[in-house]
Amino acid sequence: MSVLTSDSLILPVLGDRETLLVGISGGLDSVVLAHLLSQNGYQVELAHVNYRLRGRESDEDEQFVREFAKRMDVPLHVLHPEDPKSVQTWARGVRYDWFQELSKAAGIRYVAVAHHQDDQLETMLLNLLRGTGLSGLCGMRPLRPLNAACSLLRPLLGARRAQIQAYANANDLNWREDKSNKEGPYARTQIRNELLQIPTADYEAFLQAGIELQRSVSIIRGRIAQKCFGEEMGGHAPFYSLGLQDWKGAPHWAQGWIVLEILQRLDASAPRRESVVKVIEALAEAKTGKKATFGRVEIWKERDRVMFVHANNGASKTNIELSGHEVILQEGTFALNVSSGLLVGDVVQQVSPETITHHPNEAFLDADKLSHPLILRKWQPGDRFYPLGLGGSQKVKSFLTNQKVPSSQRKDVQILLSEGKVVWVVGIRIDDAFKVSNQTKRILNIKWLPSAPQ
Repeated sequence: MSVLTSDSLILPVLGDRETLLVGISGGLDSVVLAHLLSQNGYQVELAHVNYRLRGRESDEDEQFVREFAKRMDVPLHVLHPEDPKSVQTWARGVRYDWFQELSKAAGIRYVAVAHHQDDQLETMLLNLLRGTGLSGLCGMRPLRPLNAACSLLRPLLGARRAQIQAYANANDLNWREDKSNKEGPYARTQIRNELLQIPTADYEAFLQAGIELQRSVSIIRGRIAQKCFGEEMGGHAPFYSLGLQDWKGAPHWAQGWIVLEILQRLDASAPRRESVVKVIEALAEAKTGKKATFGRVEIWKERDRVMFVHANNGASKTNIELSGHEVILQEGTFALNVSSGLLVGDVVQQVSPETITHHPNEAFLDADKLSHPLILRKWQPGDRFYPLGLGGSQKVKSFLTNQKVPSSQRKDVQILLSEGKVVWVVGIRIDDAFKVSNQTKRILNIKWLPSAPQ
C-alpha cells in the first residue's frame, strides 16, 4: 500500500494564498487531513462542532482540538449548537450550515472534510440499505457545491483508512476516539461493525470491487449530468437549465436523481422526495411560463427546457423590461428567455482570475465596470468592440466573419451593452475592458444557453 502524501490528495487548482476551511472532530481522519494540508503549505482554518452529546468526552474533544490548532498555529472556529431533536439529521445540518456561514464570512471557496475510501464503501452500502437504487452506488463525490459560492472537498477520498493510520503513526500524531463510531444504534455503525468481521483479504477484494462499481456508476451519472444540465459549466451557479429532450431520454432511475440534485445544489434545505419529482415531471408537460417553487428555488417551464433559479436574490422575470427590440436588464440576478436561448446572470464573490473557466457561453465580467441597466439586443452594422485577447478594435460584423460564424446564424447573435459599449458578443467573446483582474471586487457571471435548432 502506498504512503499517504500530498500527492494522494484530491484537490482542485487553488489560487495563491487560498484558504481551506477544514472540518475537524479530533478523530484520526480529520487530524491527519488538517496536518497533511498544513505541513504541505496549504493555508487552513479549522472548524469544530461540540454537539455536547457525550458529556465530558465532547468537551475533552474540543479541548484536544484547541490544543492541536495551537500547536499547528492555525485559526480555529468552535460552535456549540442548541440541543437536537433528531440527532443525526440535526448534527449534519448544523455542521454544514455553519461551514457555509464561516466560508461566506471569510470569503473561503472550499470546505474540506476527511471522508476516505473505506467511508465510501460504507456510504454505498448504507444507500442500498435505504433503498436508493443505482443512484446510491454513486456514493460521495470528491467535490460538490454547498452553495453558489462554496464547495465541499473530500481530499482523502482516494486514500485508505490504513494509509491514514500509518501517516498518523509516522508523524507521532495523537487523536480522539469516538465510541459512537463503533457502538450505538446507527445504521452506519452497524455496517462498519459487519465489515470489520470480514477477513482482511476478503475485505480488500470487496472494497476494490465496490470502489470500481462506484466509479463506473459515477461516470455514467457524470455523462448524464453533463448532457442534461451542463455539468461542465461547474457547480457554482445561480441557475441550472434542464433540457427536456435529454432529461426524458435519461434512464428512469436517473431522472429523479437529476432534478433532486439540481434542487440541492441551489438550496441544500430543499426537500428530497418522490413527490417533488412528480411535481417537476408535471411541470415539464405544462405550458411555457408555468412555475413551481421549492424552498428558495423557482422552477420555470420554458419551451424546450425547465429552468431552476435560486430565488434568494430575486431571480425572476420581474427585473427584465422589454423596449422594442431591446431587453433592459436591471442590476441583480436575472433569468431571461429570448428567441434564440436563455441568458442567466448573477453577481458572485471574487474568484482568482486564473481559476475562471473560458467557455464561450459563459462570461465573467468586472461588475464594478458595468453601468446598469444593461441592454441586450441583436448586433447592428457599426457595432464595434475590443475582443478579449486580440489587442485591437473590430467591428462586430468583421469579428463574426473572422470567427467563422455561419451566415445563417449571424443575424441572431446578441450583444450585451453598458452605456452603449459592447460588453459581450453573447456566446462568443467579451470586451477586453470588462475582463476580471486581480483588482476586481465583484464579478457578474452570465451564462448563455442557446436553444436547440428547430
